[in-house]
Amino acid sequence: MAITKNDFINALNNPTYIRQPICRISILDWDENVITTITDDIISCDITLNLQSNSRRNATLTLKNNDLRYLPKYRNLIWLQNKIKIETGLQIGNDKWYETRGIFVISEVRTISKFSDLYAELTLVDKYETLTGTIGGILGADYIIPVGSNIESAVRTLFITEANEVKMPIISGVTGTTPYTITHTSEEPISAILEELANILSFNVYFDKFGNPRFESPTNQLTHYSIWDFDTNSINYLGSTHYFKFSELKNTCIVISDNVGGSLYRSVVSDVNPFSSTRVSLIGDRRFEIKDNLIYSQPLNDQRCIYELQKKIILQEEVTMECINNELINEGDIITILDSNNGLIRDRYYVQSVNFSAFDKSNQSISAWKTRAIV
Repeated sequence: MAITKNDFINALNNPTYIRQPICRISILDWDENVITTITDDIISCDITLNLQSNSRRNATLTLKNNDLRYLPKYRNLIWLQNKIKIETGLQIGNDKWYETRGIFVISEVRTISKFSDLYAELTLVDKYETLTGTIGGILGADYIIPVGSNIESAVRTLFITEANEVKMPIISGVTGTTPYTITHTSEEPISAILEELANILSFNVYFDKFGNPRFESPTNQLTHYSIWDFDTNSINYLGSTHYFKFSELKNTCIVISDNVGGSLYRSVVSDVNPFSSTRVSLIGDRRFEIKDNLIYSQPLNDQRCIYELQKKIILQEEVTMECINNELINEGDIITILDSNNGLIRDRYYVQSVNFSAFDKSNQSISAWKTRAIV
């Protein structure tokens, strides 16, 4: 019988279950076809996920290299043209369950020879680095997107034609055209153009864990479902630290755009939620201002104002917590935490980063910011 996600969840929640974490590595060609799959030679695999970067994931991988099959060399398994897919999970009985954790490009390889012990240590970075100039992605000539160009088409062209991305980009919720002519010179990275287009709409641009390029609006933290509920009675929850960053708290945002077309847009948004502990009527007005002359409409200016205030509001209350490795939790997910000893009463938190070792029973570290409605 095939293992399901529910089987995995039940195994994590069963206090009598003996966990056996597993890891599987697939070496891919540049078009992301599987060349070979590895399980036996993996010594360690550490992964970091980070929502605060366009390049969201990186990893370090150590492989046993006694037969020299991982010696970096043209036409060998490890070389510039190849990518790495990492999957982690649990063995349940005689069956195994895996979850994809990312597709990576190889940044650096170290081979180690200690008499009969031979190793290959790989530093792996997000596919986004193929756009930044770190591993490709530099423009070969000046690049111009004329004013009035369809933004979705411009993004698609950048990924497919300029970056030669092998997977079709996932673009959602994009409307409108470029409000001005976008010009980037040769020797600049493709990522600079994509990020400029994303900033116009207050969008995110990144690669997901399956290696798909994405251009989309941020997660709605208030309506998105919780991927996992932690509490002190659960064997998965291993404690937390609760931070209150009072000095960083802002509850009013002002966004001003003296637009390139000659229009002036001004938006003011305040935390006025009567149930909010940071509302203006309770703690006074703590404001900050942003000037962005690239915004070209009042609705976009309003959207940016709400977006920036939401980031400031959730930043001021953070939890770092430890739990048993959980493959279902990724950057950008929502979790809830019940720990009355730490002032956490089934509060919803927006996951900012995840750190874990995939091939052993060490704990997973999560950093998350508290979600809060501002109106």
